[in-house]
Amino acid sequence: DYVIKIYRDTNLNNTSKEVYGSVLAKHFGLKTPEPILIEMDNTMLNILKQHEKYKNWNVTEGVFFASKYLTGVQSFTDTLPFKYLDEWEMGNVFAFDVFIMNKDRQLKKPNVIIKNQDIYVIDHELSLGVSKTFQDYLVQNYWDYTIKENRGGHLFRQYLWKIGKKNRITFDEFTENLRTLNPEILYNYAEQLSEYQYEPLDIKDIVTYIAEIQKNESKFLALLDKLLFNK
Repeated sequence: DYVIKIYRDTNLNNTSKEVYGSVLAKHFGLKTPEPILIEMDNTMLNILKQHEKYKNWNVTEGVFFASKYLTGVQSFTDTLPFKYLDEWEMGNVFAFDVFIMNKDRQLKKPNVIIKNQDIYVIDHELSLGVSKTFQDYLVQNYWDYTIKENRGGHLFRQYLWKIGKKNRITFDEFTENLRTLNPEILYNYAEQLSEYQYEPLDIKDIVTYIAEIQKNESKFLALLDKLLFNK
C-alpha cells in the first residue's frame, strides 16, 4: 500500500518538490518511506471526490507522488520524549531542513513519523522554493523566520540547543554527505517528471543553489550553528 499525495491543478509542482526532497533525504542518510510515482485516472479521482473534503477540488488525472505505507508507526507528538530519539538523527534532520529550506517541520505539524524509535521524514512540498542565491538568503536572514520563528520554530531546534550547550553539535556526517553530493543528479529526475507534463520547477536554480552551498561549506556550517545557538 502507498500513500498518494494528490494536489490541486494549481499546486502540481509540489510533486516535483516531493521527488527532489526524497532523493536528497536518502543521500543524506535520512530514513524516508519508499517513494514511487502513481498514475491516478478519473475513476480513482471520482471515488476520492465522494469525500466531502475533496468534492470541489480541481484535480485532473495524471501522475502523482506516493510513498510506501508504513505499519507499526506512531505520529510525532510533544508527549513523545525526545530522549528516546537518536540525537544524530535529529541533528541530521535539522541540517537537512536548513539545506532544503524546509519551512514545514514544526511541533504543530512535525511531518515525521516514528517507527522503532527511528525518524522517518515525510512531506517536502514546501521546500526548495529557490529563486535567489545562497548568499542572498544569508544576507536576508531567511532562515531566522523559517527555522527559528515560524509556528514556534523547527521541531528539533530547542532540544538540540539544550543538548548542544554541553556537547557542541558538529554535523560531521552531514558535511561529508554534502561533499559527496552531485546536485546535477536532480536533472535526471526533472527530465523524467517532464515526461508527465511537470515543469522543471526552476531546477537550474536549485542545482546552482546546492552547488553554491558546497563551495561555501564553512558559511553553511556557521549558519547551522547560528540558528541553533543564537537566541
